[in-house]
Amino acid sequence: MEPAKRHPMIQSTLKAVTWVYAHVSSQKRLRQLALRRTLPVPTISFGNVTWGGTGKTPCLHHVARMINSNGHTLLLVSRGYGDDEWKMFAAEFPHSLLAIGKHRYWNAMAQLTSLSRPGRFEVYMRNAVNHQSMESRTPDEATNMNDMADSSHPHVVALLDDGLQQWGLKKDLEIVMVDCYNPFGNGHLIPSGRLRELPQVALPAADIVVLHHASHLEGPALMQLDSIITNLMVSMARPDTIVAHSRMRLTSLPLAKQLHQHLYSRHQLKLTLPSNELVVGLCGIGCPQSFRDTLRQAFPHRDVKIHAFPDHHAYTAADLTPIVDAVRNSGRPVVVVTTEKDYFRAKDLLDDHLPSLRVALCELEFIRGGELIKQRVDRLLKDD
Repeated sequence: MEPAKRHPMIQSTLKAVTWVYAHVSSQKRLRQLALRRTLPVPTISFGNVTWGGTGKTPCLHHVARMINSNGHTLLLVSRGYGDDEWKMFAAEFPHSLLAIGKHRYWNAMAQLTSLSRPGRFEVYMRNAVNHQSMESRTPDEATNMNDMADSSHPHVVALLDDGLQQWGLKKDLEIVMVDCYNPFGNGHLIPSGRLRELPQVALPAADIVVLHHASHLEGPALMQLDSIITNLMVSMARPDTIVAHSRMRLTSLPLAKQLHQHLYSRHQLKLTLPSNELVVGLCGIGCPQSFRDTLRQAFPHRDVKIHAFPDHHAYTAADLTPIVDAVRNSGRPVVVVTTEKDYFRAKDLLDDHLPSLRVALCELEFIRGGELIKQRVDRLLKDD
């Protein structure tokens, strides 16, 4: 709801909480920057300035495929919200290293120092380790961990998921996603708006800014947004920042039970549906509009209905009842489609209740700036 439409008491409460958030966030940023740590491997960060639905996960996968094809080992460093994004990553890159949990630096260092056997796969859950003993390591011990990690994994690249606000970690490449459906929300920080940081504070850290869902905007509106960001970067002495445009493309719609057969060759013929087919989309992602538009583009002459839930929603059987009823009682053929993230978050539940479920395999593709990004990543790997 826009601020002008809120009850005055709610508006004043949100304003006060937003001020507290801004103050705490600013102090945390300054504190972490002063104590910033460096991983002993190239580190690429994927983040956003608004809350959810900006395309950082598909962008991370796009870059991961690029790096993986060059023979490097991938290390995903992630908080692990919802247990969906890291499971997606592990399914597509089964020989990668995973550092999952709140304390990202120590998670990553533990993986780099302990996993010396090539091809070994293991999830390092930071929450299962005594955090105090890790944080109290002496500088000499930290140096020894760096040396061990450097010698054990000379061709590892760390991918820092949701990394823009991880000020305590040094990044070699900072990629920031901006959602063209709603670039900066209403201009307010959370909880009054969707902003996690003010653009003029966060964006100067970016080496690459990706305007995602760019095809959603008409030409003049897209160029205006591009111009705003480009001018901001120039004013902040970052004229070398790449401003790229991207969109999502549906590449395959396999049955969920056959998903693992399609994860590596993701480009299959799309499903051909009868003219009276009902397409039902199920999603709990940050930008459900993009999923709706993807299905409408794939099936332009079909009736498409979306059942949308909050980002990282933990599904229950009751959530699926309306969809199960629609399949049984619609009186016409029904195809139910969910996203990759949703399927990996609730695989068993969805398999039990929707045996004919299909999973929309999508890929991020660059409309503009893709080759420049590839050159920047290649240069980073070459310098490694």
